[in-house]
Amino acid sequence: DIPADVILDHNYGAEIIWHDQHPSGAMMLIGPQFALIDPSFRVARANAHCLRIDPSDKFRIVVSLGASDPANLTKTVVATLTNHFESLRWLDIVVGRSNPHISELSMETEKLANAKLHVQTSEMATLLAGADIAIGAGGVSTLERACIGVPTIGVAIADNQLGALRAMDADGLHIFVENSANFHSVLVETLENLLVDTQRRAAMTKNSREAVDGRGSERVVSKLLN
Repeated sequence: DIPADVILDHNYGAEIIWHDQHPSGAMMLIGPQFALIDPSFRVARANAHCLRIDPSDKFRIVVSLGASDPANLTKTVVATLTNHFESLRWLDIVVGRSNPHISELSMETEKLANAKLHVQTSEMATLLAGADIAIGAGGVSTLERACIGVPTIGVAIADNQLGALRAMDADGLHIFVENSANFHSVLVETLENLLVDTQRRAAMTKNSREAVDGRGSERVVSKLLN
């Protein structure tokens, strides 16, 4: 038994984990309807670019693979995008200040005319709202992207992210790509297909926004006060 009055797990797929666990007397706030994300994402979702089908064949992509990204998967993804996709209109690369590869990424980004490196940005909601597609890691950022509705290719940078990423893939919220030996080729194929599949992108946007509406904090407060 867990000695708690309230158990809050806002991760996608958490309902499955807690299905057979009912700590006596505890209030269970389980699932993404209780997602504790910054209010800026709920504001930004109202004008999200992904709500419109852009007639342009040029795409804006956000890459955000965790605060630290010790394996520098960010560099691999950026190189893949810039080398294989002429349809890339603009690339926003987001890292945390704890990323040990900032200097290297900065030098690489300076070589690109259509990219910007953001370090510890406070404008994540705005960046996602302006994007056509995101490539991102697991964790709370999956809920932030879902709130905006930006079609996403999800990548696990830690084993504890796998469950939620796979569940979101199964339910059509995003596409999960394994960080495996053939990651590069799978990413290229997945993104090529997604760029031309407007119906799938629209479905991902709809499914994501229905799962995470940005009102999780309100629901948590309401439950605690009532």
